[in-house]
Amino acid sequence: GEKAFTNVYRVITAQIAVSWHNVALIDMDFVDNRQRLVDSASVSSSRRAVVEIQRLNSITYDDNVPVDRDEFASFLGESKYIKPFDSLIIAQAESIRGTATDSRIIVEQILTWVHDNIATAYISETLDGPTVLRGGQGKCSEKAILFASLARAAGIPTRLVMGVVTDGSQWVGHMWNEVRLGKQWIAVDPSAGDFVRYVNHLKMLSGPDIDAMYFPRMALLDQFEVHVLQYAVDSADTNESLQTGIDENTYTNAAFACEISRPDSNWTMDVQYRSGRVSVVFAPPNADGVKCELTLFAIPPGTDPAAVLNGRLTALATRVPGFAIIGHDSLEVAGTHTPRMTFLSEYRERESDPLILRSDNIMCIRDANGYLFKCTAPKGEYERYESYFAKFIGSFTLYE
Repeated sequence: GEKAFTNVYRVITAQIAVSWHNVALIDMDFVDNRQRLVDSASVSSSRRAVVEIQRLNSITYDDNVPVDRDEFASFLGESKYIKPFDSLIIAQAESIRGTATDSRIIVEQILTWVHDNIATAYISETLDGPTVLRGGQGKCSEKAILFASLARAAGIPTRLVMGVVTDGSQWVGHMWNEVRLGKQWIAVDPSAGDFVRYVNHLKMLSGPDIDAMYFPRMALLDQFEVHVLQYAVDSADTNESLQTGIDENTYTNAAFACEISRPDSNWTMDVQYRSGRVSVVFAPPNADGVKCELTLFAIPPGTDPAAVLNGRLTALATRVPGFAIIGHDSLEVAGTHTPRMTFLSEYRERESDPLILRSDNIMCIRDANGYLFKCTAPKGEYERYESYFAKFIGSFTLYE
């Protein structure tokens, strides 16, 4: 059966099966600097491939080999969407690279700039590089197109990649890039602002522009399946002394190397599993709107907890009635400095009688593990439960 990733960022190697119809294997591309094709089969119009993906602890290539510009001319030139010769693109590429001459440094600078300056927006059409640059927003395809435009303007052969990504729970369509450094194509993801290092990216197609991948991409829409066959986790990432489960008042999770306890013995404990995340919810009896919750989730190592918390609250602001931030500060959680945001929202069990809730959200990140604490109570009763919330957070323990 299919194996689900407990934490995809801790996986060091994985074998994944891809099944699809009506596209020849020769038109697919399952190889990059992390990924290789290990098996394939065809029966009539049905295809199946097994790929192996390795986590990269470092990005290596032979930097003494110059890139042959004639050989890679199609990955340096202009196309319908990628516009390295546009004056706005050229000026921005020059501004980003500054005095840098090393190709890897230039790639890193462009990745960071696109990630930090192009907001995520799910627009219906596909935009060319200059339009994305002027508008300052776009989905993953716009970010990949802009990155390719800027990198080519800086003289770095760049292509587009289509495939799927996962947070450990489900695979979704995504677009990223590859740059030619030395003798290798190296995967980079401008949506993440970094080189692709983990097994969460599964490459399926590549080309100099979107149009070059149009027909296989259209044929693959909703016509493929991805299954994790097996994977291995670094033994250094596993605490074998812990066992996941509930022991009276305490919940322990071995994969996330932590435990958390009820703030009081009469509070209920409910462990929920959804979308690859684990949530432990505590609530007192007969107290509507009062709860404290710890959510465990996978996240790339080195992620800024404040940025994740800000992103969460930005998303909540668009869909939660009466949302308003009323404070932000920080506190120590299990010896870790963590950001905290406090906000108000409306809960309407009955349309005529909304309940105003106050919530504290606290974000802690260690290595590839994320820990989100949520403490919620009606606005006028929050102080009554504040000591319980403090006990809840104070009971949290992180293990090596």
